[in-house]
Amino acid sequence: KLGIYQVTPKTLDANVQGNADDERKGIVYDAKNHAWIATLDSENADQALITYSNLEGLNLSANNVQWWIKGGSYAEWTVITTLSAKNVSESGTYSVKVTADNHTEKEFTSVKVAITKAPLTISVNFTGENALYYGEDKPDKTVSSDFAAELAQGLYAVGGLLEDDTLENIGFKDTDSFFYTTSLQDGKNPVGKNYTTTFSSSLTANNYEITAEAGMLHIIPLPVTVTIKSQSRAYMYMVGREGGNEDQNVLNGFVKFEITEEAVKARVESIPEASDLTAILSLATNALTIEGGKITATNESGFYPLYAIKNSAYDNYDCTFAIDNSGVTGTWSGSSFNFPDNKVGEV
Repeated sequence: KLGIYQVTPKTLDANVQGNADDERKGIVYDAKNHAWIATLDSENADQALITYSNLEGLNLSANNVQWWIKGGSYAEWTVITTLSAKNVSESGTYSVKVTADNHTEKEFTSVKVAITKAPLTISVNFTGENALYYGEDKPDKTVSSDFAAELAQGLYAVGGLLEDDTLENIGFKDTDSFFYTTSLQDGKNPVGKNYTTTFSSSLTANNYEITAEAGMLHIIPLPVTVTIKSQSRAYMYMVGREGGNEDQNVLNGFVKFEITEEAVKARVESIPEASDLTAILSLATNALTIEGGKITATNESGFYPLYAIKNSAYDNYDCTFAIDNSGVTGTWSGSSFNFPDNKVGEV
């Protein structure tokens, strides 16, 4: 009678570790595919989600070695030997097992895998082409929809967006919102680069941790056209009589300020110093001498320079000067007059 010789499956010997087991913290999302399983001594083991060791003596292909996973989006045991993962949503606790021909399978429970969110920073910056003109309204704003289209403007600095990810596909939700405020005060804010912006949001993204950063805001001079109208006065006009200051007011009345660029008009409705243009500049001439509120002298008949001198608010404006000589025939051609240091514009 023939006997039987039985060959029994060999017990598999293996160790498995998830990339978030113990005190490990996983990997940070980098928009790349990462192997689910790799040997502990492989070249890219630190980038694999799960590593294993102690499968000595096995020919992986001849023994048909397969790694399986269950959990998360894998409701049933699924072969992951050649699969990869890259998204934060694939983090979790899984069951893993290894099978091989002529061997008993071995299962591991509570294998922890983590892909953590990458940093994404957002700030709003009113600089360069987005700088504000002097007199422009405060730009505080709240945005509750079309985030991608809004953030795609050059106004925003978005840092950390990876490879093929776009603002349209990273998972902003309809319930999200964001807003920004500035350090501008109500009323007039002088030209300068020391203003800041604050960005706040409830934005969330699938694979990114969004952080708001402080931004910069620059105020640049308001472009205006300043027209000086030439004037004529009689010899000895008002000499010795009260009214010298009134005459100065009359002189200043012959200055015209205009916002002429249509693109600027659309952003600034009116000149901030419209109620007191002398805060910007006033007119002066050496044809008259004014002392103590009186005109004390006029020069000989002839043509004299009528010019602008800058005052306290002048640096908030980018002035282009023009001369209106209508009603005055002749030109000043002198060269000996010493203009003050605060003289600006044409003569």
